[in-house]
Amino acid sequence: MPDTRKTDRYRRRARIWFLEPGDPGPIPVTKVGGAPWWPAGVDRPRCDRNHTMSFMAQILLGDVPGLEAEGAALLSFHYCTECAYEGRMAWGWTERGRRGYDVSVFDPYGALSADGRGVVAEDPLGPHLVRFADRIEEIALGPDDFDYLPELRQWVTDGIRHGIISKVGAAEPDVAGSALHGDTPPEDARLAARYAQLAEFRAPGNRSKLGGWPAWVQNPELPRCDSGETMIFVAQIDWVVGAAAPWGGGGYAYLFAAPRSCGPRAGELVISTT
Repeated sequence: MPDTRKTDRYRRRARIWFLEPGDPGPIPVTKVGGAPWWPAGVDRPRCDRNHTMSFMAQILLGDVPGLEAEGAALLSFHYCTECAYEGRMAWGWTERGRRGYDVSVFDPYGALSADGRGVVAEDPLGPHLVRFADRIEEIALGPDDFDYLPELRQWVTDGIRHGIISKVGAAEPDVAGSALHGDTPPEDARLAARYAQLAEFRAPGNRSKLGGWPAWVQNPELPRCDSGETMIFVAQIDWVVGAAAPWGGGGYAYLFAAPRSCGPRAGELVISTT
């Protein structure tokens, strides 16, 4: 019988965003829109067509669950809305050769002074303060997500073999398309309920948040740093917060940071829409 404790290690803490209108100014705090903290002596981001990019959000990495020790690092996200208006929307990491976005990580930001320039381009999201509500998320996987956590493949396969879940028309264990047997014994039903959670991967985290599990609306795309290490998931910005952003029709901007072991800190973006 599969051991349900195998899911416990995949619990993650997340912090849901709640936005309030306002801007604390160009200081190194987690916020959306407004005037960014940006280091003096460093040019504001421009796209490959020389448009000045819009500031979208910045995240103090110490606010991200699991990254509390990185309070000296600040991630800053800019995006070229002008290119998007011209039909050249940047999707992030998969086409990073065409840079219509910038995700920079300043670590430590305290060694730098702010440029004090304020807002220098369109502010599509508007200035917002961020408040948080903490919660625990359990991972749930769709049929394309086993590359993300391949060790769960055998566990799900065992569940199918024991009759706890049934496979529906797929060559691989398809949890998202699985149906519970109506005559499942009570103890197996408890286990089946745990499996059923796997089908809700996109439901538990479907709003802006820090940390937790990315709520992929398409296949997972996990950026890697130059040394080949998988980047750390930092945040997602949903279509409600980003209603005026290019992904505002229904999608997310997912933000990642390279671990310190990669060398110089870097960030990445993935945009996915429905």
